[in-house]
Amino acid sequence: MRAALMALPMLVLTSAATPANASCSSSSAPSCAARYGAFDDQDDFDRCKRQMSSYQSETQDYLSCVRRETDSAIEEYNSAVDSFNRRARG
Repeated sequence: MRAALMALPMLVLTSAATPANASCSSSSAPSCAARYGAFDDQDDFDRCKRQMSSYQSETQDYLSCVRRETDSAIEEYNSAVDSFNRRARG
């Protein structure tokens, strides 16, 4: 039976890899970014710029979280595969 078993492949990180049940939360772009026309005044521009800066920071935090979650899921999977492959080799 062992001769018919094939070793399972390890996973490698790709840009499309995201865990199904990640605990990371993304944020929405501020509504001021999608409005049409010029800003009403300097205060309107400054307010939207602050919101965009916050959005940038939140997005970077989200992407860091997704990377940590993905790395953790890959490590867990690879560990299980390594264990399985050791058992399959006898």
